[in-house]
Amino acid sequence: MNRLFLLLPLLALVAVPARAADEPATNAAVALPAGVGLDEPMPIFECGGEHDLMFITDEALWAKIVMSRLVLVADIDVSLPDGDAPQDHYLSFPFVARDILKGSVRETNLVLRVWPEYGKEMVALKTSAPTNADDRLRLLFVSTERNGECYLDSFFKNGIQRADEAGLAAVKREIAAQNRALGFFDELVRREDLPHWETVSNAVAELTTDADRQFAAVDRILNLGVKAVPALIVLMDDWRELPVKSVSLPNSAVDSWEAFRHYGTPAVGNLLDALADHATKIGFIGFPGETDLDRQEVVRRWKLLLLRWTDENKKAGRFLSPRLIGSESIKPNPATNDPL
Repeated sequence: MNRLFLLLPLLALVAVPARAADEPATNAAVALPAGVGLDEPMPIFECGGEHDLMFITDEALWAKIVMSRLVLVADIDVSLPDGDAPQDHYLSFPFVARDILKGSVRETNLVLRVWPEYGKEMVALKTSAPTNADDRLRLLFVSTERNGECYLDSFFKNGIQRADEAGLAAVKREIAAQNRALGFFDELVRREDLPHWETVSNAVAELTTDADRQFAAVDRILNLGVKAVPALIVLMDDWRELPVKSVSLPNSAVDSWEAFRHYGTPAVGNLLDALADHATKIGFIGFPGETDLDRQEVVRRWKLLLLRWTDENKKAGRFLSPRLIGSESIKPNPATNDPL
């Protein structure tokens, strides 16, 4: 599955005052938590008609934290080997986790694994090279950790950063803000206000009935396009078993070199994740063999994106279609004159 290079811009949030236990919770009274976006989103690219798109850079702190399963302070030497890096196997950098800012690990002695052909990761290694023997503390933004091996998300330019005081403070502030935002999710996202809420929720309810109704429900959701995604996100934390445990979704010729994307979907949540990923191409897709923690993290990412997306739609006064496009790829499509 192709992974494109930018995330949609979502909301800039403001502080939430403490609420008394007996104070009624109303949407009008709820203020959005600070953060889930210390960085300003890129401007909305207005293409006219229904082609209103949103972009955000791959250097944005909020996006990096949303996409990372694990954020930690590492005691690590990221010096590259002398000469040309080998191109046919991973580079390994043993390290000790000094502080876990997001996520959890079973042990503190870990290994960072970097594939040399991932250009952004290699740039991050070079820019983070130690200047002296004591210059070892780094912030790592890890997408995957398995059996003590950590892998950066190749989406980001700065998956490794020096752990200076200002950087640490910004990361901690943003993680706290995202946690607060999730705590207010049900108050901030009104289901009945989402596009096609009734149609999508009815279709999702039929997914586990039998194979024919599952296929028909998927077709109804696909026909709604990207506007179905907000409702899919709200309904995604659903792990009922499906009659048919895989799905193939057609790709656009502009987006991909292959005609179909193939997903393993043992449960409803996997299928909704796949449908949302297919529509937005954000790259949050989970895996069929995921653990409960993996499932929770996938839903968490989508919810944080929806919070910012919903707020941007409110500011614009219309639905803005998210697009994941690398900054080097923002250029007109000759056929439509819209950004590719």
